Amino acid sequence: MNALLAHLPPLLKMSAQGAILIVLVLAVQWFCGKRLQPRWRYAFWLLVMLRLALPWTIPTPISPFSVLKLPEPLPAAYPTEAPPLLTEEPASIPEEVSHISSSKTHLLGWLWVTGVVFLAGYAGVTHYRIYQRVVRQRPVTDEATLNLLEDCKALMAVCMPLTLIETEAIASPTLFGFVRPRLLLPVGLRPALAQEELRHVFLHELAHIKRHDVLSGWVMLALQTIHWFNPLVWVAFHRSRADRELACDALALSYASPGENRAYGLTVVKLLERFGQPVWAPSLAGILENKQLMKERIIMIAKFQKTHHGWALPLALLIALTVIALTGPRDGGIAAESSTIQKSGGSGTPGWSLQEKLDLAQTGNQWAAYDLWDAYYRGKHGVQPDPTEAGKWLEQLVHNLWVVRFEPVDDFVPTNPGEFLGRIHQYSSCRSGQTSFFRTTKQGDKLAGAFLSNYPEELKASLNKVPGLKVASVDRITAKEFVQYERSPQESLWNLQQKIKLAKEGNQWAAYELWDAYYRGNHGIRPDPAEAEKWLGEVVRDLWVVKFEPLDEFAPTNPAEFLGRINQYSSCRSGQTKIGAASFFRTSRQGDKLMGSFLSNYPDQLKTSLTKVPGLKVTSVELITPKQFITYEQSPQESL
Repeated sequence: MNALLAHLPPLLKMSAQGAILIVLVLAVQWFCGKRLQPRWRYAFWLLVMLRLALPWTIPTPISPFSVLKLPEPLPAAYPTEAPPLLTEEPASIPEEVSHISSSKTHLLGWLWVTGVVFLAGYAGVTHYRIYQRVVRQRPVTDEATLNLLEDCKALMAVCMPLTLIETEAIASPTLFGFVRPRLLLPVGLRPALAQEELRHVFLHELAHIKRHDVLSGWVMLALQTIHWFNPLVWVAFHRSRADRELACDALALSYASPGENRAYGLTVVKLLERFGQPVWAPSLAGILENKQLMKERIIMIAKFQKTHHGWALPLALLIALTVIALTGPRDGGIAAESSTIQKSGGSGTPGWSLQEKLDLAQTGNQWAAYDLWDAYYRGKHGVQPDPTEAGKWLEQLVHNLWVVRFEPVDDFVPTNPGEFLGRIHQYSSCRSGQTSFFRTTKQGDKLAGAFLSNYPEELKASLNKVPGLKVASVDRITAKEFVQYERSPQESLWNLQQKIKLAKEGNQWAAYELWDAYYRGNHGIRPDPAEAEKWLGEVVRDLWVVKFEPLDEFAPTNPAEFLGRINQYSSCRSGQTKIGAASFFRTSRQGDKLMGSFLSNYPDQLKTSLTKVPGLKVTSVELITPKQFITYEQSPQESL
């Protein structure tokens, strides 16, 4: 019980931050009014659920909570009144006051536990009673009704098996459960409704399945049970259920025929007049969830229009609210963040633990040794620069590390790193652990390349398979050479007229280098926004971002592990004049998971190639805009 009570202070902080977010969401909904489509209104409540569920935030100075300081809960052993002013000797806290304060805290803790148990018990009993009545019922076997249901499922692309049951346990059409869902119809509903009206009921309930509303209802109940003492949480989830119904109506109408709004609305009104008050349970999602807000629903149904426009405003609001939901003040670190800092001896950044890196490096993990050298050498992640520690980890890093240098021969004349890597990926499969730290250097009018590797002979054999490529040397690298190598830039052979000629022929790498030159003023070119925008348009022409994530037992912690797995099982071909099938690899953190992405001119080909990689799943394929490209190109490679 004491361990349970110890979690109350962070719970109060989570609830306070959730309350602020709830007020903001209500304000945004009121201010935007009908300009927000129902699905966006409900999406904002998902952020509230996320904020109430997460025990941590991302500390950042741009967080609104950095300006609006939340009061930190006082320790249980101290009085809640302000302490006396300190004199020469600190004032002692009377033992009886401490005892009284501690008793009050335990009383509040027991009160919270009582509320949680009561609400959880009430929800569990309600669900069990409905389940007992429903599970004994036989499914509907009427062929016409079942055919109508299957037609609606096919229309909405719902593949999940759905059992249709008539029961007296409910008074209006309701979806029950999310693992093996049952569509419950009150006795007497089918004869009372025409086929078209029954179709409207089915579309609405299938919309609940498609949106996973029963599952979200359970999550909502769990959070409401935990935060039962917060009245704004009750307001928020009452409003979110109303918005959920509006969103379901909108989704159902999007599959209905044009001009069917009126008939759909009349069906809802008919159900309201002919059938009773719905039963509440977390496992239920019906068509008559909230009779008090029926007027709002009917107005939305009457004015509904199928449209994919008007997403700019809600998307901007969603991003702003996401920043508020997931960030927190730097000095207000909570348990998960402070434990990482404590492990690192009082230093660290989110997602980076000094102790974890030490443990990994001591097992021989060279990437961890590199992270430690980088931290002590450059003073990163809040670690104090220490030449001795940096030298220690650098020695471990370069242990059995080789530099494999190669150069182009015959008709292969690369002018930039992308052309080099494209040719290598096209003809060679560099296994994980063989390659890292790719560099290109100018040697007169030729561009030479190099990799660092722990397996130089295997890498050499792999590179020898690449036509137009010759391995020039394989040398063991020293600590001093590694520092110089790691800091060396990627060089290109650069000629303005040649780049313009290639870009006009459709070479997107040349267009990229022209944009880079005019955008950043590289290669002695004066920055020119108009020219930069012109060539950027060529770069992003038919350019897609393919995003993917790890699954199952595959849990990469750095970019090299991601690329190693991909190169091991997949061959991502590169185009001759375009960006190719895979380039601009990026990794980003999402919670405790590392996500990956490529830019590609051949997204379908790349998607097919990535699906061959075990433990990898493609999550999205989207055409990239000029603005998104700049953000993507400037984004760092992140690690866990």
